[in-house]
Amino acid sequence: MEFVHPEILWGLAALAIPVIIHLLNFRRYKRVAFSHVAFLQQVERQTRSTQRLKHLLVLLARLVAVAGLVLAFAQPFTPPPAGMNQEGTSGAAISLYIDNSLSMQAEGERGPLLQTARDKAAAIVEQYGETDRFHVFTPDFAGRDQRLLTRDQALERISEIAISPAVQPLDAVLRRAEDALAGETDKRRALYVFSDLQRNTHRLPDRAPGAPDSALTAGWPLAFVPGEAGGFPNVWVDSVWFDSPMRMAGAAAALHVRLRHNAASGADGLPIALELDGRRAAIGTFNLVPGMATDTTLRFTHGAAGWRAAKVVVDDAPVQFDDALHFGFQVAGAARAIGFTEGSNAALTKALSRVYGVDEVDWEVVQGFEPEALEGRDLAVVFGMRRPSSGLAAALVAFAEQGGTVVVVPDSAEVGAEGFYRNLLSRIPVWEERDDRVRALSWEHPLFKGVFGAVPERPDLPKASRVQRVELGARTEVLAELEQGGPFLSGTPTGRGYIYVFHADLAPERSNFSRHALWVPTWLRFAERARATPVHAATLGQGGVWRLPQGAPLTDEPVRLVPMASGGGALLPAFTQIRGILEVELPPELDESGPFQLMQGDSLLAVLGVNHDRRESDPAPYASAEWQSVLEEAGWESASVWEATESTVGALVNRFERGKSHWQWMLALALLALLSEILLLQPWKKTS
Repeated sequence: MEFVHPEILWGLAALAIPVIIHLLNFRRYKRVAFSHVAFLQQVERQTRSTQRLKHLLVLLARLVAVAGLVLAFAQPFTPPPAGMNQEGTSGAAISLYIDNSLSMQAEGERGPLLQTARDKAAAIVEQYGETDRFHVFTPDFAGRDQRLLTRDQALERISEIAISPAVQPLDAVLRRAEDALAGETDKRRALYVFSDLQRNTHRLPDRAPGAPDSALTAGWPLAFVPGEAGGFPNVWVDSVWFDSPMRMAGAAAALHVRLRHNAASGADGLPIALELDGRRAAIGTFNLVPGMATDTTLRFTHGAAGWRAAKVVVDDAPVQFDDALHFGFQVAGAARAIGFTEGSNAALTKALSRVYGVDEVDWEVVQGFEPEALEGRDLAVVFGMRRPSSGLAAALVAFAEQGGTVVVVPDSAEVGAEGFYRNLLSRIPVWEERDDRVRALSWEHPLFKGVFGAVPERPDLPKASRVQRVELGARTEVLAELEQGGPFLSGTPTGRGYIYVFHADLAPERSNFSRHALWVPTWLRFAERARATPVHAATLGQGGVWRLPQGAPLTDEPVRLVPMASGGGALLPAFTQIRGILEVELPPELDESGPFQLMQGDSLLAVLGVNHDRRESDPAPYASAEWQSVLEEAGWESASVWEATESTVGALVNRFERGKSHWQWMLALALLALLSEILLLQPWKKTS
């Protein structure tokens, strides 16, 4: 505790006056003689004892009254948080963060949370002087909000703040404020945070704002001014994915949808729908189980080849910004496959051509290896190569990393293939001459799952007479195993793609696989699953790079991102094209959700779905007392939580700036002491 006027404390010397008066009691007693005084002496002893106690209480009351008056005039107060009572400063530099994210649309006890936050922020600004400066900013992190404003400018900026889809974690908010006030070393600095204290976005960083790395408690004063809305259930579409990596024209499709919620009770039969290019394509229902995410499946049939703008929709109130998930995907007319061979195995070439001689596969065979032939392809098959090089392996690995599928059929007559296998498998296999057959297949792997309606108990599986002995890596999966040990077929995930390797010579004279019932479905599955083409969706405010395969090279015309729903203006994103992959940098001006087309001239390159940040979907907040406990446990002694209205927040600012005054309590204590003295001196008489 400190004092505004410590010099007045010399007045406590006046406490000696009541003591002197008490000691110099000039009252005289008159002696009266009585014949029998034994009883009166007893009364005298009792009266004198009572009077002595009474006098001491009166003395104590007078001492307290004098001390209370002196302390009241000295104006005691509790100092403000560290950093606010800096001496030699020239005004204040105040940072005010106003959360205008979508969750602030919720209704509180006094109206929309954003409006309440703006009113409180304006009331706080008005408590400061004309020469003070203010940093007002929102989750948008706009460039104009990095400069300091006058009081009138700050009030105008606060009045302009509207709901925005941007979301920022608390760590980024505090660092933004710290950067803005870093140069105001000659001013008192403080931070005010107006938000709904959502759990998903309010996690304390390791270091308090303005604090050195070694001391959390040395940070700038920080006041959280929460706006709390009533609890309400919410359901939102979290994510979607397809069963197969590729979508083929006219094929049946199963879209898996994951929904999340915060409901405390279950519900059954809630509707859900899928829209493709603005038309209803599938409908379904889902059930809610408290505490668990819900997965459901929407089934439909792909139409013609091309790009699709898709949207999964649920009907949920009152929060609706997350009821739809926009995404884009491509339906392929045919799998684009390329075969590299040296012509050493004509029978294998014919067997593959019979399988891929269908409309669903665009098949081409190239003699030798041409790296440019991989551009625009989904599947690369290497067979009949007697001298595979390390350069070929490096190109195949790069092709797989970009999302393609590679299938290698080795030739047992190969020469100098050590570099090829070292780059492809990180292992060098050894050929063995032995009769062997496949003992088991990985029937649950997508390559074989569903090939037969029911898996036979003792299936007749392929044979081979020349096989490779090889030790596989940790990430490689054995998809077909030989009876004498070792793999017949292995698969390794590589980047966004896959590399399959047969570990046997499949020439008809050395294996019956090309005549086996599994030959056709296996190679068709290779083609169907050739290209990993994920759904294309982005989140507002997170930026990043959008990568997609691009077969034809781009022209000199600019690439445009055109909104399909709102009809707004096109955006011009930065982009690069490397090895057949188009990398598009999502522009910071992207501020609306919905489907977008990526165009170059009149050519449609891709479709992208843009969505609101799902971190705002779960409205569960920290209670004020709970958040205060979190701050205390983290050692943030300079931080506090204010439960204030627009009318009371000003008084809290005064306390925040000047500390808590206690002179009223001292004056009340003095008056209470005087009242006690009056009561002690009052002659109370019994009435009969």
